[in-house]
Amino acid sequence: MDGYAPVAALRELNPKLPIIISSGFGDADVTSKIGGDNITGLISKPYDGNRLRGVLKQALEVCYT
Repeated sequence: MDGYAPVAALRELNPKLPIIISSGFGDADVTSKIGGDNITGLISKPYDGNRLRGVLKQALEVCYT
């Protein structure tokens, strides 16, 4: 299973599940294959704690709004 297949599988199980993608590819490459509307957050490698915290906060806000 490549990195894109789990997103599709999770969407089938629960379309509202917040999904954060961590990738070494560019953001545009990832969103062109998955679609920006299908993910809650995207964090490119390498990343630091502040960036990770921001993406996790964004995902939690989606869950609780």
